[in-house]
Amino acid sequence: VKASAGQNTEAALELERKAWAVRLGNIEPNPTPKVIDGKAEAVDGGTLIRHGLEVEPGIDVPLLLITPKDAKGRIPAVLLVAQGGKADFLRERGDAVAEFLKAGMAVCLVDVRGTGETRAGASADRGSARTSVSQVNLILGQPVLGSQLRDLRTVVRWLQARNGIDGKKLALWGDSFAKPNPADIRVAVPLDLETPSVSEPGGANLAVLAALFEDGIAAVYARGGIDSADTLTGSPYLYLPHEAVIPGPVQAWAIASALGKYRPVTYEAAVDAQNRARGGTPMAASDAAKWLVNSLRQMESPLGR
Repeated sequence: VKASAGQNTEAALELERKAWAVRLGNIEPNPTPKVIDGKAEAVDGGTLIRHGLEVEPGIDVPLLLITPKDAKGRIPAVLLVAQGGKADFLRERGDAVAEFLKAGMAVCLVDVRGTGETRAGASADRGSARTSVSQVNLILGQPVLGSQLRDLRTVVRWLQARNGIDGKKLALWGDSFAKPNPADIRVAVPLDLETPSVSEPGGANLAVLAALFEDGIAAVYARGGIDSADTLTGSPYLYLPHEAVIPGPVQAWAIASALGKYRPVTYEAAVDAQNRARGGTPMAASDAAKWLVNSLRQMESPLGR
């Protein structure tokens, strides 16, 4: 019996899921996280509530859920994730948040472990606490990225089950606020001296990985990830966080390429392993928000498993 196009799609994505699950360790979401709800407060364009999800003992994931004014029925939602966290997202991409609320969509800003207010420190240098945590986790077979993905998937499931949210119309925005290095920068510098700035591809990685594993993710906007042409082996000088180096030769950009065959995906403003711009000029944040809004409005149904 010849398989349908949908069955072929499903089989291909299932192979991708199995391959990545092996590399990332335990990525299964917590189906019953302990939830702490804060008080609602009025903000420009909507209502904000602070929540906290205890995804495992001692690991809390703080998040903000902003719903537009006069929201009725079940509305689409956009999840925003970046290494800088929800505070940096509001500061750097506030116009995008306003665009989503104006379009009648909820916005969820989440700090998975090691990001935003839960990060060990701002530095990603080789001697930093952040790098030490990543090294230990990798030795133990549980990459930090895998644990962050588990946190994000837990938030996705929590959001899908929430009253007033259309769990089949979710979008993900993974971003970086790290400034790329100049194209002509000298990358060969002595260790522990003043070094070039480090990229932050974690948000882009998490967005495409969560879209690979979770039902209901209908569109993805990833910004500041690693360039698709970079295998990370072309130079001994790497200026990216330790936890962003995924074990194996294939990086997360390959998922974006595969997902783009089945659902709207934009992967832009990419950098190379030395944090030099390779992806061209990105859309303005408000235009990226409009692209996600249109993608959600045009969809008939998300790709299910």
